Parts: sequence; C-alpha cells; structure tokens
Amino acid sequence: MLSQYYQQAFWFIAAALESSFAPRKQAAERIIRDTKVSQQQNGTGEQFDRFYDAASRLCKELLNLCNKSLDKQRAPNKLTMSKDFRELSLMVNLPVIIPTQAALTARLPPSGKVTTTHAPFPRERVTIASYDDAIHVMASLQLPRRISIRGSDGQMYSFLCKPKDDLRKDARMMEFNGMINKLLRKDPEGRRRNLYIRTYGVIPLNEDSGIIEWVPQTSGLRAIIQSLYSQVGNDINVRRRFRFRLLLLLRLASVPRSDSFVAVCCLALIAWSACRSRRSKRCCREARGPMHTAPSSKSIRPSFTGGSCSRSATRSSGCALGWRSRARPPSCRWWARFLGSCQALRSIGEWL
Repeated sequence: MLSQYYQQAFWFIAAALESSFAPRKQAAERIIRDTKVSQQQNGTGEQFDRFYDAASRLCKELLNLCNKSLDKQRAPNKLTMSKDFRELSLMVNLPVIIPTQAALTARLPPSGKVTTTHAPFPRERVTIASYDDAIHVMASLQLPRRISIRGSDGQMYSFLCKPKDDLRKDARMMEFNGMINKLLRKDPEGRRRNLYIRTYGVIPLNEDSGIIEWVPQTSGLRAIIQSLYSQVGNDINVRRRFRFRLLLLLRLASVPRSDSFVAVCCLALIAWSACRSRRSKRCCREARGPMHTAPSSKSIRPSFTGGSCSRSATRSSGCALGWRSRARPPSCRWWARFLGSCQALRSIGEWL
C-alpha cells in the first residue's frame, strides 16, 4: 500500500513514526526501509526519498506547533507563522498532499465489476504551496491552534492543531462513519433521503497530538449552549458549579472507609451550601411579589416616626420590590441552615 500510494498512506503511519513507544516506532521505520528498497527497484527511489524527507520534516514542525507552551492566563489570540514558527513557514512548494478527508478516502469500484483502470484516489493531487501567516489560538482548555494552508490549486485549507489529545480514537471513529456512509449510499431509501454523516480528516501525529480538518460554516457546542442560556437569562457558570458539586459527590462515593471523616465533612459542606442557596433564593422570590423594580434611595432609608424605627418594614419592602438587602431576614437564613443540616445528615446516612 505504501509503495503504490505513498502520498496517502504516509499520513496513516505518521503517528507510528513519531511514537514514544519504541517497538511501534521501530516497526514503522522498518516499513519505510522496505518501501525505499522497492521504490529503488522500480526506479522511483529518488522521488520517494524527496517526498519522505519533506513529509517527515513537516510532521516534526507540526508537532512543534502543537506542543508550543502557552500561558493559559495570558495566551494570545493569534500567533504568526513567520515569527513563531519560521522553519514551518519556509517549507513551501512541498511534494506532499494536503491531508483532507476527500484526498485520503479510497473509492472502490462498483460491486461486481473488475477493472484495472480504476483510480481509488483523486487523480489531481492538491499539494502544499504555502501557509497563511496568522495562527488563531482557540479559547478552550488545551489552547488548540488553527492554521490555514494554501494548496497548489490556489484554495485555502484550514486545520486545527490539537495538543495533549489522543486523536487515534477520533480517526477510527471517522473511518466507522465512512463505512456508515457507504451503507447509506447502498440503501435505496438512504439515497432517496440523502442520508449521510459529515466526516472530516483526523491525522494523529503521535500519541498526544494531531491535526483535524476544519469544517467551515459550523458552530461549537459550547457557543450554542451559551447562547441558549443567555436567551433564557441563565448563567452557564451556575450550571458549571452544579456539575462540579455532582462530580465531587460521585468521586466521594469511591473514597476508602479510612477517609470517612473527610468524606463526611465534604458531603455536609456541599449539601448545606446547596440547600442554603436554593432555599434562600426561593424565600426571596416568594416574598418579592409581582413587582420587580429597584427601590429608590428614599425607600431604603430607615424613618423615625413617633419614636419607633421602621427598619424591619423597610427591609421587607425592599425585598418585595426586588432589592437585595445586606442582611437576609432571619427566618430565611436559619430555615436554610436547618434544611441544609437535615439533608447533609440524610446524605451521610445513605453513604455510610
């Protein structure tokens, strides 16, 4: 396969060539040596050597781009290819195809037909001509970087360089989706309804880095969820805190019995804080009434008439108008603490 279609097959063994596992790397290097011998016997040894040298240097530079350390607190939105990755920017007009999904997917001949002129891959190979100087840094956990490659056809192809992420499972998932698409094309009802799964190229460069073909005109799941939360007036950070508490509770379920005191304290703290915040908000909503406008400065000042202070009346009126006073009513505060203690004791009993 590598001897006949080395342009496409190289991207599937690139991760093994840069692997940190010695036996896997040695096996890949042995395959490359055998391919060089077969290419020399066929008279195309120099062409394969030029391709392999360029492709291996390209993979090393892409790994440097993926693994460049960036401060998560001060990470820039953009990097420059000519300044930060000068060696990669100088690698132009390479005899290496751009690893898109369309370029790496083999097309089999129609079933029942045997032909020797069938081309499984596109005849026109789009190779790497140059790179866009701007590198966009995504605002996610591992700070992936998006680069744009200009092909020999003049079009731009974008890829996402992901660090600290094993993309080998993603690549196998794309192959599985490709098999699903083939089954859908064979089915008459699937062809009539034009059913398919949108796939993209996933190229692992080693066990913890790789590049992903950028799919244009798509939105991330986080951006969609955040926009929906903003429409209904909820904050996504509140949901994140609730998820953290839930994960901590699940983690404490596997704590050894010797650490039961720490687990009990954590369970009590989480349950008490959750009940306190939920119950206090409910009490304020019930006491708020139909009006939700903020009070004026005059309404929140205590007035002394007839020798008596109306501070408690003013505080209750402020809560009814939607104004959050500095001190909560004693009934809400102590009732929330009582409910939190009861639920904490119930959780501790179930866990023990």
